[in-house]
Amino acid sequence: MPGHRPRAARYEPLSWAVLRAPLLAADAAHRLEPAREAAALMPADPRVQAAIALASRDLAVALSTTRPRDDP
Repeated sequence: MPGHRPRAARYEPLSWAVLRAPLLAADAAHRLEPAREAAALMPADPRVQAAIALASRDLAVALSTTRPRDDP
């Protein structure tokens, strides 16, 4: 736009810090453990599955393909 000056940035990004926000609410922990009769270690809750897949694709694949052990 003619005559338009860009504003100075209010914030500057830091090159030395990373902020990670939780993907699940704190009360979701009880949904993390799969049922003993489950076919894989991946929890059944779709919100937990989505959070795990977003956090680590490799972990999501491993949990989906690994069966739970029978012993406690």
